[in-house]
Amino acid sequence: NEGMAQTDTAGELASATQPTAPTNDEWEDLLEKDANLHWRNFKGDAMGSSWKFENGELSLDAQKGDDGKWKVADGGDLITQKTYEDFELELEWKIGECGNSGIMFNVVEDKQYDYVWRTGPEMQILDNSCHPDAKIVKHRAGDLYDLIASSEETAKPAGEWNKVRIKIKDGQLEQWLNGTKVVATTLWD
Repeated sequence: NEGMAQTDTAGELASATQPTAPTNDEWEDLLEKDANLHWRNFKGDAMGSSWKFENGELSLDAQKGDDGKWKVADGGDLITQKTYEDFELELEWKIGECGNSGIMFNVVEDKQYDYVWRTGPEMQILDNSCHPDAKIVKHRAGDLYDLIASSEETAKPAGEWNKVRIKIKDGQLEQWLNGTKVVATTLWD
């Protein structure tokens, strides 16, 4: 992981524009009709009961406890039912105040791993305004978590939608946040 290097300079990343989206027949809708068709918990057969799918949106029903920490009765990390190698993932996310999450990809589901985050890289989702991780370089929203910092901060604040595109083709990774390419690298070098 320490050998990862960005393939574009920060200036090139900042001036890059969003690529043209594929046509509708090239996309697979991972939230069509029933999210359970496409998602399940890591090492599980279905989504945890705290995951809610309503009006085309998938959300986690989490509550803040008296200790200030988030509590989830039956959440768990979601993975796709199907495996993808080269792909483009496009979605929108919004996070609660001081929230922390991520989009992990190329994960490995194996008995030697207890947690999904031990198995694949992550595009960080974070409320940069107040979560403690926001003070750590490479832990802010849009970063390739703990590996590559975003070329610029483009994350919107908690409660607002952020548009993401993650593209992997032939080992080349691009992460886009709100129309700006914020990370580009060669995977596994």
